[in-house]
Amino acid sequence: MAKMAEDDLAYLLEQQSQLSVGYYDSELANDQLEAQRYYKGDPFGNEQEGRSRVVSRDVATTVDSVMPDLIKLFLSGDDVVEFEALEEGQEEQARNATDLVNHIFYKDNDGYTTIHDWAKDGLLNRIGIVQVYWDVTSKIEDRVFEDQPEEQLMMMQQDGWDLEEATQQDGTDTWDVKISREVDTSKVRILCVPPEEFFVAPRQQSLEDSEYTATKQSQSISDLIEAGYKRKVVENLGSSGDATDPSFDARRTERYEDENYTFNESETTSTDPQMRKVWVNNEYVRVDFDGDGIAELRHIVRVGTTILSNDPVDFHPFVDFSPIKLSHTIIGKSLADDTMDIQLIKSTLLRQSLDNLYLTNNPRIEVPDAYVGENTFDDLLTVAPGAPIRTKGPGGLIPVTIPFTAGSSFNMLEYWDNERQQRTGVTNYNQGLNMDSLNDSGVAIELIQNKGMGKIELIARNLGNSMGILFRKILRLAIEYQEETRSINVRGKWTEIDVSNLDPDMRVNIQVGLGSGDKVERIKARMAILQQQQQAMSMGLSSLEKIYNNYDGLTRDMDIGDANNYFVEPQEGQKPPPPPPNPVAMQIEAKTKLDQANMQLKAQGQQADNELKAQSNQIEAATDQQKLENDMILGREKIEMEAQLKREQMVAEFELKREEMMLEMELKRLGIGGSVGNVEMGGDLG
Repeated sequence: MAKMAEDDLAYLLEQQSQLSVGYYDSELANDQLEAQRYYKGDPFGNEQEGRSRVVSRDVATTVDSVMPDLIKLFLSGDDVVEFEALEEGQEEQARNATDLVNHIFYKDNDGYTTIHDWAKDGLLNRIGIVQVYWDVTSKIEDRVFEDQPEEQLMMMQQDGWDLEEATQQDGTDTWDVKISREVDTSKVRILCVPPEEFFVAPRQQSLEDSEYTATKQSQSISDLIEAGYKRKVVENLGSSGDATDPSFDARRTERYEDENYTFNESETTSTDPQMRKVWVNNEYVRVDFDGDGIAELRHIVRVGTTILSNDPVDFHPFVDFSPIKLSHTIIGKSLADDTMDIQLIKSTLLRQSLDNLYLTNNPRIEVPDAYVGENTFDDLLTVAPGAPIRTKGPGGLIPVTIPFTAGSSFNMLEYWDNERQQRTGVTNYNQGLNMDSLNDSGVAIELIQNKGMGKIELIARNLGNSMGILFRKILRLAIEYQEETRSINVRGKWTEIDVSNLDPDMRVNIQVGLGSGDKVERIKARMAILQQQQQAMSMGLSSLEKIYNNYDGLTRDMDIGDANNYFVEPQEGQKPPPPPPNPVAMQIEAKTKLDQANMQLKAQGQQADNELKAQSNQIEAATDQQKLENDMILGREKIEMEAQLKREQMVAEFELKREEMMLEMELKRLGIGGSVGNVEMGGDLG
């Protein structure tokens, strides 16, 4: 089979585009236009002059009430999508893939705006489309340095800097230089595609397997040249102002109605030829272009009948989201589909009620011709308090009484409000309690809330499933085009991720499940799990890493910052502390210790009594012994004193005898007398 000619390929692509779902005159396009008008509260077109024109806003109320719940689920700080290891030993790769893709989605791109617009398109337009692709971009960095030696200039050139200007300082070997270099800023780009710019082949069961998907966007000649397409080819492209041009799409006009936007030729013409815009088709089609008998997926960039590029690819960059899925089709149902008829009915009831109230308060006047003067009708039309009405005679003006029937409409309005709540799950109970609900039982309120939140969480699950497909495509693009290593900040810690080591076929786990959306409920669940984890540690059913992950999620649910500000992340190989003892064993051990302490105290008390008695006996014995010793000492001292006195008496007597003898001898020598007393000379004393 011969290779397909480019003219035939361009004709085939144009035919596919006009037959696609989402084309400007398709049924889906008309339904999306009507949904936009209902959301904005535009008039229905059946209004009458002089009658009420009020429009109920049920579509906007329902869609805008669901949006906060969806946004909260996907921006709560948790990893909504996690990659799962395919085999043992890939757990670290799976964690790195999860951290990298979440960083690309939320940090490298505006993740909030993407989720917001994606969810809003789905809730309102039946389908929301996100496009993910590798955006090849670069920027020029300029630097100016003074007094640089030649060696430094050579190092700059080796680092990839180009010398723009170089001036040598007079009489020195230094230079003033201006350098520049081109820096690669390419990255994964994620965009939400407006509904009027997306096209898909009809009767497709899955967007991933669709035979034809495309976008049609306005780009300038300068944009195409910068993207790398041949200048001569691009500059000869004609403007696309025909009837099939997306600028005539009523959906696009409706979106910018508040800006007084209308199509004009300035979109495809410009005084600056390079800023002239053309409509560029980015198409992904399954076609046997090379003639081998097998249709392959090809990416084709086309403007009109001119094909700018044509390359085979492995997958297309689009991911769809429908809030209420229908089996075996891409396009599901929106919340607008379930509420547009209710908005029309309620608007009609409100208009009739207000008209009735107006007529009741301002009844029509029956005026017989006989009472009509030249000023009568002018006075009737001049409504002012106390203003006179001039007639030809009194009593001729008869008010036509209009019965007030608007009160019966209130029951119908309440019925349709309940019907809307049943269809969509958006109730007063899951949007905030009303006064009447305070009289209801807590169990009844919880049942109503769970029933309503079940539908909203099912929508969130559908969006989470689409997020999983998107994250797989982000990972494949990062592995194919990203540098080998990437340094990112994960929970306050910089981590080096080897992108080339990641597996593009890893499965994804969607963490958005029924009953897990409310932060208060998740905090309660995490606290309960934490208690179970602490008990499971002793049985080897949990680990420090898993407990830390729970603490990490708990701090994020509490909106109090990063877990590292409060807890220490466990290191690899760190052993858990010894398990706490069994509470029953602790109680028995405590009782045993108490009994032992009581026995010991009793024994110590008995021993103390014995010691006290022994000490008392010792004291008494010591007292008797001391008394005996004292008596002995006193007796000994008495004997010694008596002996001392006797000795002193003997000495005194001796001295006295000696003095008497000396005196007697002196008297004899003097011849004064004879014997002195009875003293005899010689012999012993005494």
